[in-house]
Amino acid sequence: MSERSISIVNWETLAGVLGPCDQHARMIREVLGVRVTANNNKIYVSGEDAAVLQATEILERLQSLVRARGSAPASAGGENGPDSGRCPAY
Repeated sequence: MSERSISIVNWETLAGVLGPCDQHARMIREVLGVRVTANNNKIYVSGEDAAVLQATEILERLQSLVRARGSAPASAGGENGPDSGRCPAY
């Protein structure tokens, strides 16, 4: 098991990286089986070594996109998706 952290410039970037309703973070958690948390403009990823490395690489790419474009690519929506104005209960 390992843990890595990524520093985020500001809360707007943090919100963009995590995604609407934390969808990006949730997908990373579900697909890679890692724990993703955020605190004080840092994102922490913990889990198996290879999965943590892959998750942090994805989050760093998302941060680059958010900083360059102002937002990350939209995730697939739906009735409770990012365009609905509400987050689904998980």
